[in-house]
Amino acid sequence: MWLALGAVVSLAACAIPFALFGKAIKSVSGYNRRDAWVVRGHRALFVGYTFALPLFLVATLNLFGLAIWAGITAAVIFKLRSAIATQRRGFPAAGSGRAAVLGLYHPHCDQRAGGEKVLWSLVTTLLEKTRYDLVIYSNLLTENQVAQGAQWMSARGLTVASVAPAAAAGASAGTDATALPLSSDGTYTPSTRRFAAWQGHGQFILHQASETFALPALTSAASVARVRFVFLAHTPMTDAVHYPRLTLLVQSLAAFLPALEALLASLVFTAESLAPGTSHARANTLFPVPDFILDTAGYPFALPVFAAAGIPTGAYVHYPIVTHSMIGRVSSGTVEIVNSQSAPMPAQARAPVGLRAHVKANYYRAFAELYRLTGLCASFVATNSHWTQRELDRVWRASGVPPGPVALAAAAAEAGISVNEAATRRERVLPCIFPPCRVGSMPPPSHALLPLAPFEGAPTLPGPAAIAANAVLSPQQLATLSHPSDRARRPLFVSLGQFRPEKNHMLQLDAFTRALTLLGWTPSAGAGAGAAPTPAPLELEMIGTTRAEDRGRIDALMRAITERGLGACARVRLDVPRAELDETLSQALGGLHCMRDEHFGIGVVELLDAGIITIAHRSAGPGMDIVVPAVNLAGADAGANADAGAGSDGSFGFPPVGYLAETEEEYAAAMVDVVRRHADETAWLTAGMDAAREQDEKGVFLTRLRQHARLRARALFSEAAFEQRVVQHLVRAVDRAVLGRSAAKANA
Repeated sequence: MWLALGAVVSLAACAIPFALFGKAIKSVSGYNRRDAWVVRGHRALFVGYTFALPLFLVATLNLFGLAIWAGITAAVIFKLRSAIATQRRGFPAAGSGRAAVLGLYHPHCDQRAGGEKVLWSLVTTLLEKTRYDLVIYSNLLTENQVAQGAQWMSARGLTVASVAPAAAAGASAGTDATALPLSSDGTYTPSTRRFAAWQGHGQFILHQASETFALPALTSAASVARVRFVFLAHTPMTDAVHYPRLTLLVQSLAAFLPALEALLASLVFTAESLAPGTSHARANTLFPVPDFILDTAGYPFALPVFAAAGIPTGAYVHYPIVTHSMIGRVSSGTVEIVNSQSAPMPAQARAPVGLRAHVKANYYRAFAELYRLTGLCASFVATNSHWTQRELDRVWRASGVPPGPVALAAAAAEAGISVNEAATRRERVLPCIFPPCRVGSMPPPSHALLPLAPFEGAPTLPGPAAIAANAVLSPQQLATLSHPSDRARRPLFVSLGQFRPEKNHMLQLDAFTRALTLLGWTPSAGAGAGAAPTPAPLELEMIGTTRAEDRGRIDALMRAITERGLGACARVRLDVPRAELDETLSQALGGLHCMRDEHFGIGVVELLDAGIITIAHRSAGPGMDIVVPAVNLAGADAGANADAGAGSDGSFGFPPVGYLAETEEEYAAAMVDVVRRHADETAWLTAGMDAAREQDEKGVFLTRLRQHARLRARALFSEAAFEQRVVQHLVRAVDRAVLGRSAAKANA
């Protein structure tokens, strides 16, 4: 019986990894379908050797076999490091005979979200400010993408040889296929799979990014010559949709395979990556394996693979994949967002705390320790906001600031250091590089400086950006931060973003309904016998793009508007053209942002710069970095973010730039305050008493709010500020890792 039980346990241990990874192994799309069995075989081999075999050996208590497995793994790692060193010896040393090569690990770099905006702005900065050559690791293109890229190249007369002559030189003798134009219909031919052809499709991606994010430098001849693409076949292994159980853990472990593929693809070109007729793989002699690899897409479990290969690694972290806040909510049974397709649910709900909640919380804690170990593999880490910095530091414990307390002041007190020292430690170990935002230009600042740091004691930006960020402007300089359209705004509040559950559109509608009540208006107000209803004193437009999976929530939101009788003053607008959106933003008085723990909030910055009075959620990026300081309404501590404020009123002694709220009541109170202040300003303008208005605090409150909001947005979150921080932190770290400490100081 014991023997049978042992056999069952051993087989179960061997089968569990294949059960967890099964859907991902089978999932083959795009050009992978041409080699489906090969791709699936590679994935099955990876899962079997990396997870199933060691689990089987542990289950059978086969320590000798486990030792052999560990020895083989160590030998493979040693061979990989040796192969990388051998390949690099075929090129001059970095810094002496060639430029350093920086790898950017960003699967799905062809998408058009905020993360890709940061990626391509980073690429532009590196191309303009450094001599680095860049290798971008992306997902394998789909057949449709290849067809689009081939058509784009064909329209410009690009051929395989014209895209990458060096690749043509590596073709098999006796072939002239390099002179052929690329297929424009996306058919599967050797020429469309060769390395040179893929670089052509990389040019197409650069062209798309240049148009989408308004970065024309990406498509210059000099830039194209310094950027190469490596397309990975196994990135679908990391898609969460394949893992309904233990999603965080299994999805993260799956990242080992595409990371390993990235290294191998940098060493060897497969046969079909070369010329037609090539029968075997060939060593890569076109560019060296990167000297440094930076993860910019949130794949921390790829870092150990790169580090094991002896390559210095780094990460630009948009959002920690597990946080202490997340663990706390699971432990307490708090459900942040109910992902309902049929009905918009309340922002928070309380679930029973039982055995399942305790098990799940311990699972997250164990995963957080694994996550921390991946951080030890990185020689450089930067974050996109001080909230991400704080949460990442609490998990990774990189700076030495105690991870327990949420508030920086409490953490500093526990460590026996000042708040300034605690903030400086975090900034030194985990520097914050704000994402670049499209904002207007700064007016010439005066020489009087005051800090506009994100929270008390935080280091201010050095150099010209600090002068711009901290300058106290004269009234004449502030006037340049106003726009004629600011005088013609109407009591309209807008929200921008996809209709995802975490955006919490239901909280927006609830707060809007309460604000109307506070203003003394109801759907039936003034509707007497034959009389038309009184127009609402406030309007709401929820504007966003649509995804198929969000259709149910959108329909439920529209039903809620109808059921409340708000159809005349609250609207949902989908996929609004840019010109129409700009027109709406030029008329809107206020903006709503209700997402809890938004790691940064590019949309919030753009609202501030557009002159829209913004009411953002008192958490994360908006609460700690963007809407700082905030208006402090009576009865609502509008500056009370745990790490955001220095003083009881959260004002820092400087003019506010917007409002912060968290509950329905606070949002409604802020909306009412904005509407009433707008009415005061409108009364002054209608009376033609501008000079008197300038002397009245109520008359200029919103005008000053807009001006200081634009000042903060343009000083701290501009593309110029992003470039400065990249050079200050990332470039220096890469130079130190690749060229040595003395070279890094010389280039600083």
